[in-house]
Amino acid sequence: MADGIGLNSPEIERIAAGSSSGASDLTRAIAQRVEIAGRAGLPPEAVRFLTGDDEASLAESASSLAGWLAASSAAKPRMVIRGEGNHPATHRSGSDLEDGLRKALNLPSAW
Repeated sequence: MADGIGLNSPEIERIAAGSSSGASDLTRAIAQRVEIAGRAGLPPEAVRFLTGDDEASLAESASSLAGWLAASSAAKPRMVIRGEGNHPATHRSGSDLEDGLRKALNLPSAW
């Protein structure tokens, strides 16, 4: 048997069939996946997304998943338009511009 058991492999069926060492094999396989996920900076819950039957393929899967998560959670740049938004410099209450617009549109001074 290989050092690592792929949790999505026929090895699980053998363990489920009642092999005497099945529980310890399964425990060892889960512990290996948790360790590999931890080395890649993933939480233990991420083990369900790791694929592979040996340590190298599991590590590659964990590294790929960690890279994807880092890229998708990176801060997205915001588009900023000068003069827009809630910046104090753009608040026009009581300004000549606002007064002129209210007059031109026949709007009351306070809505």
